[in-house]
Amino acid sequence: MRTKSNKLAKLERNRTSILTEQEDVCFLCGKLKDDTHEIFGGACRVASMKHGFCVPLCRSCHERVTNNEDASKVLKRLCQAKFEKTHTRDEFMDIIGKNYLGW
Repeated sequence: MRTKSNKLAKLERNRTSILTEQEDVCFLCGKLKDDTHEIFGGACRVASMKHGFCVPLCRSCHERVTNNEDASKVLKRLCQAKFEKTHTRDEFMDIIGKNYLGW
């Protein structure tokens, strides 16, 4: 198992959300937060942490979003729409590489 670099560990500790200021409650149901979910995972996980594309979730909501593509797409669309209120679509595409809003 690979060990995390200091840079990655610091990013994980300092994750924020552009979707909510309430970092201690689940974004979806309002229960206490168990996890912080990177909305764009995989190759875009670090970009999600750098740009605030994360949300606090309780364990059950985190499992639902992780295992349900429709729920995941809803968060991705919300995140892109919020980002594009202060940035351009081209900036989002440079970061994530895909348009989730479909227009």
